[in-house]
Amino acid sequence: MITTIILNVVFGIIIDSFAQLREAAGFREEDMKNKCFMCNMDRYTLDRDTAEGFDFHTDKDHNLWNYVYFIIHLK
Repeated sequence: MITTIILNVVFGIIIDSFAQLREAAGFREEDMKNKCFMCNMDRYTLDRDTAEGFDFHTDKDHNLWNYVYFIIHLK
C-alpha cells in the first residue's frame, strides 16, 4: 500500500515536470514566431508601423544568420 502511494507521488512529480517543460517550450516557440530576435519588437508593431512587415524585417533587416556569419568572420 505504501509502495503504491510513493510510486504515485513520484509519477505525479515526473508528469508535472514534463508539463512544465512542454509549457516552457511553447512559450519559446511563440516568442520565436512573434518577436524579432535582434531588436525584440513584436510582430504586431512591425506589421502596423512598417510597410514591409514582420516577415521582411526578420528575413532582410535582422536576419539571424547574417549575424552568425559576421561573428564567425570576426573570429
